Amino acid sequence: MKGSRVLNVQGVKNTIKNKIPKEIEKEVEKTIAESLLRIETRAKSKVQKGPATGKVYKRGDKTHVASAPGQSPATDTGRLVSNIKHLVFKGKIGGEVGVFGAIDGEKQNYGLALELGTSTILARPFLFPAFEEFKPEIRKKINRAIRRAAINARRRK
Repeated sequence: MKGSRVLNVQGVKNTIKNKIPKEIEKEVEKTIAESLLRIETRAKSKVQKGPATGKVYKRGDKTHVASAPGQSPATDTGRLVSNIKHLVFKGKIGGEVGVFGAIDGEKQNYGLALELGTSTILARPFLFPAFEEFKPEIRKKINRAIRRAAINARRRK
């Protein structure tokens, strides 16, 4: 997929010494896939329901209250939210959450520009805060998945 890969979760295999039995690998992959989906869902929620205390714009009969710098972007057309997706890597442990696909045909990646800011747009992060919110839980779940798979593997011997 083409787009901004703002969050990239990989290298778990290296963290546990490249010696992962298949049972553990499957459990960790499942846990990462579930975690990426939760991060995606939370990032979308931040855009759709976050505070919007920025400028007020009027286009025709529609009024939009933009987000202020530092707040998650405020949804307007829904195109940003529809392009927030997660991707689970095939054949290796890991994945990413980001904004995939062009928005309004822009060459510059709109999601990355909002997340990190540019020389003309102050940052309105939504992906990193969603990840940070779940990071402790993700670590616990990965550790739990490793322990569970190791215990199950020992029982089978």
